[in-house]
Amino acid sequence: MPIFSLQVSDDGVVVVSGDLDATNAPSLQDTFDDLSNRAHQRVVLDVAGLTFLDSSGLRVIAATRADFGRLGRSLAIRGASTPTRRLLAMAGLVPLLEIDDPDDDPLHPPARSSIDTLAGTSESIDLALEHVVQLAAVAVASAHGVSVSLERHGRMMTAASSDAAVMRMDQDQYATGEGPCLSAAAEGQTFSVGALSEEARWPSFAPLALEEGIASILSTPLMNGDRPIGALNIYSTSTHAFGPPEETLAQLFASHAARILVDGGFGSVGIHSDQDVQDALFRRKVIAQAQGVLMERLSVTQAEATSILHRSARYSEVTVAAYAIEMVRSVDTHDDPEPS
Repeated sequence: MPIFSLQVSDDGVVVVSGDLDATNAPSLQDTFDDLSNRAHQRVVLDVAGLTFLDSSGLRVIAATRADFGRLGRSLAIRGASTPTRRLLAMAGLVPLLEIDDPDDDPLHPPARSSIDTLAGTSESIDLALEHVVQLAAVAVASAHGVSVSLERHGRMMTAASSDAAVMRMDQDQYATGEGPCLSAAAEGQTFSVGALSEEARWPSFAPLALEEGIASILSTPLMNGDRPIGALNIYSTSTHAFGPPEETLAQLFASHAARILVDGGFGSVGIHSDQDVQDALFRRKVIAQAQGVLMERLSVTQAEATSILHRSARYSEVTVAAYAIEMVRSVDTHDDPEPS
């Protein structure tokens, strides 16, 4: 298991190695807070030894960047690997990168970077989409929840979501048969709702979202060529939360999600049998149950539970679904979650 370590030099260089996740991100935040009280005009974060980075670590980096900016100081990131650069790029943190090779563009890494190779199995695609969702929630400051909806055999389903409230928003759209998510996925156009309370296009769905406190929604289609295959949905509790900058970010994340799906063969019509769909739904159900177990046992958020689950599976050298099944079995041995 990679051991997290953090070292600080006298010249303001912070060296981190191992996994930077929800468990270790507070240590990095404390270090940055301490450095903000010193005379360093420029702090460098060396991530060459980083083995894992999740939304918690990205959130600390983004917040520190803003805090240092207000103090007239700067933060730079050194030694980022291609996967780390890709994550930083998706979180809007490219300006912090120190790049030795001017041709090394973080937004266009080599054709088969690690996030691309995630597209080989259902579990790895789910993991990649979870990363997209978590990063979008960090990068879009006005976002209070993000999800990815996909069309499977004529019906919509949520492949990744940042929290339970977002999942309910998606499910309400599927149940009523209307909403910006469904419209974006069907028409291949972006739907930006600035004030849901004034929206008349979806009379059955809008009241349900307002009851959940949702005021704005931005749904961006996932495109396979000229054919929509789903939507990236961003929800906010503030009215008029999404302008051109947010729409640009949403398009970036939607493009990443679509690429993951298409590269994995999930953008083709009829490529999966009904059994494939049932298996995928079963895996997602068990993973959600395991997340619930972790949230209750450890008092963590859904995003933190997702990170813990994926890392635990990786360390155990099994798939996320297999690890989730064993976890659920350990809680209730009388309810064997095997598909019938």
